[in-house]
Amino acid sequence: MSSDIMVVRTSSSSHEIAEHTKKHQTQSSMAFSATRRRNGIRMAICIISVLSMHGIFRINSSLGMVQKKLVMSEEISVTTLPSPFGLMNDATSDVQQQQQQQRQRQGGTEQNEQRSSIQRLQPVPSLSASPPSTTKEDKYDQALRGYRRKVQDAASISPKLDLQCHGSNSNNDDELLHPAFECLRKTTTNFQRNTSLVYPIHDAHAHFNQIRTVMSKWGQHEEHHPHVAANYSGPWVENEFITYFETMYDDRIAQANVSSSPSSSSSIFCMHEIFGPYIPIFIPWTDHWVHNGMKYPEELWTVLRTFLRPTVPYIVVVQNAEGLLSRVERYSMFRIPNVLVLSSGGFGHVPIPLLKQPEAAFMYASQEASANTDNDNAKSDRNQNSNGSGASASTIAQRPQRIQPHQRTYLTSYVGSRSHAPRNQRQRMISQLSQLSYDKPKLGSRAVVNGTTTAAATAININSIRPFAYMYGSLWRKFMSKSCFSFCPRGYGRTSYHVVETWQMGLIPIHVYSDIPWIPYRDLVQREQLAVVLSFKRVRRWVEEVRKFWNQELELYATGSIAGSENDAETALPMQLPRTQDSAQGELIFTASELIWSFERIQKVEARILELRDTHFTAAGVMKQIEKFMLTGERDSDLRCQALPNSIRDM
Repeated sequence: MSSDIMVVRTSSSSHEIAEHTKKHQTQSSMAFSATRRRNGIRMAICIISVLSMHGIFRINSSLGMVQKKLVMSEEISVTTLPSPFGLMNDATSDVQQQQQQQRQRQGGTEQNEQRSSIQRLQPVPSLSASPPSTTKEDKYDQALRGYRRKVQDAASISPKLDLQCHGSNSNNDDELLHPAFECLRKTTTNFQRNTSLVYPIHDAHAHFNQIRTVMSKWGQHEEHHPHVAANYSGPWVENEFITYFETMYDDRIAQANVSSSPSSSSSIFCMHEIFGPYIPIFIPWTDHWVHNGMKYPEELWTVLRTFLRPTVPYIVVVQNAEGLLSRVERYSMFRIPNVLVLSSGGFGHVPIPLLKQPEAAFMYASQEASANTDNDNAKSDRNQNSNGSGASASTIAQRPQRIQPHQRTYLTSYVGSRSHAPRNQRQRMISQLSQLSYDKPKLGSRAVVNGTTTAAATAININSIRPFAYMYGSLWRKFMSKSCFSFCPRGYGRTSYHVVETWQMGLIPIHVYSDIPWIPYRDLVQREQLAVVLSFKRVRRWVEEVRKFWNQELELYATGSIAGSENDAETALPMQLPRTQDSAQGELIFTASELIWSFERIQKVEARILELRDTHFTAAGVMKQIEKFMLTGERDSDLRCQALPNSIRDM
């Protein structure tokens, strides 16, 4: 074996060994410890050389790393090295002895560690072709790319559609712009009759998709998550608006794109067919406001203002109580008078319902029995699909039953929080109403016949009707079912979720405002008396007047003078008194003495609220009202324009 090794050794290796040997002999006077260190290095070099020749150790240049190969069938010991490599036998023997002792102490663990390290270095073949797990960031980026591709596809055919619309436009621009012009003139002080509005008929699609493209970073795609507030995580009214109308637009674009005859009139799709004179801006404003620390991203408005045209009417839906320009420096609504804001929070031009989770309508026992029969036929479908457009099966099963007004426990109640309203107004309202004493009504002589209370008096909860009660907790729905009116004082913004919740249940809300009312469908509410609208300073007086009238009416009920006929009640007592003018806003509002609320009147109004529930007080109904408003203004929609408030939240 020695002769074989000597044959394969290179001349450079022999020269190196000889040189080191000669050098060691000339330095014999050095310390023995230094000699051992140098000979250890030389020994390592010799071992590497021998192992490399036997294939036990190799350097893989392609990987740039050292790989060791164990040969399990044979082991080459240091003692088998030929004599020319055994420099300084005494030092070599010491090194060998130390290595052997170390191996004995480790109990063979060194070899096992080498095997483990080699296994880690060697590539492991893939046992499956499963893709790596997708993170939330990956899903978000993928959804954003998909949204941008959709917008780009719409933008690619926009010039063709705009050309067709411009060529086939037979509508008068003044007629088209009339709803937008009239609404902005009512709502914006610096919008005068000589202000020009121009509908971009020649590039409406292109301009709309240009805005969608540059604002796609803040658009609403599949992985967009609405904000969480009041134990509800959406969708909110902004999300509903974007989903409803952007989907409608994209579907029409898809139909126009796949049309076999692009030049035919059936393939022509113009923007004003959906949005009227407006260019909509689809951004979930409040979601970004909350996610960005209660302020809009600075870049959002920096980009958007660059692409807004001063003469084009735009329309947005904003839930934020601080409006469209909350805490945006050096910018105000007066600089964008052509942007119409449909606001559910209280700062805009058109009040719309402040939607939250849908609430099921209360029903009488007879109505619920009939409804349960109908629900049994669709029970499986309802359990599988309980979306935001209606109440779930569990909600319907747990909702309280509707009680006749004269059998309810409370005249008024409030089931919300004490805080949020400016100047501690909610707490002050609760304190004032809680001081009202309970005056038990007199039954009268006709209520007792032969020492027995009449059936009419027994049917009335005569001993427990209270003027006001406050409750805050999980049983708030049951508490409302026992009340004739539900207080809905304003909160952080000029309105509260509780107004629409009360309407959805089929009950009558009392909207309590501070500076101005913010109630949707103003004319409809006044005409149909769907709500009581009071300022904070009038609340106690209103409750006292209604309670005084009720004490008289309860006596009539108890004595049998009122047998359930609404005509009898209207004949006995007047229903309407002259309206009064609110000096602050110049608007006709409900005041304390405007309406005489008999039990029959309450029942009639609640029935009317239930008739309007699906068309006005649900997400789907609100979207239909917005659609009518964009196309024809106030003519076909019950939404109404009103002046932009002087302050953002009336702090």
